[in-house]
Amino acid sequence: MTNKLATIFITSLLVLAAAPGQADDIDIYYGRGGADEEISQPMVMFSLDWRPNLAARACTGDECDFLIDGGYMPIKESYTFFDVLRGALRKVLEPLDGIRMGLMLNHDYKNNCAGVVAAGCSNGGYIALGFESFQEDDANGAKAAFHEFLDNFRCQ
Repeated sequence: MTNKLATIFITSLLVLAAAPGQADDIDIYYGRGGADEEISQPMVMFSLDWRPNLAARACTGDECDFLIDGGYMPIKESYTFFDVLRGALRKVLEPLDGIRMGLMLNHDYKNNCAGVVAAGCSNGGYIALGFESFQEDDANGAKAAFHEFLDNFRCQ
């Protein structure tokens, strides 16, 4: 009987000792990453599919007024799909902090370089901006750099 009680007691202690070590797969989103919070931030890679239609005209009526009135797009005579994309990204990313954001560009460039990667061969895409931490009030300038990169792109 004593042996059976000792076994139950030891088993109970082992179960209780292991309980704090259990975690759900969503715990990484709660910010319990330890001393270095930036390392444990979720990483988001935004992929922009770079195609010729980005230069096509958009916002033929008042459908973009919410981006213009909110200050996410400048007042212009006409807007392209890329203008609308930049404005929408400004609106969506403005309130975000505590994530690491990157930018990848995909394109349909065909340059016969499948297989071996060589200089000047992107195989249809590349990482334009690596992961940077988006901090509160853009303390490190990562959001401004992200938007500046997009603003400097021109669609022909």
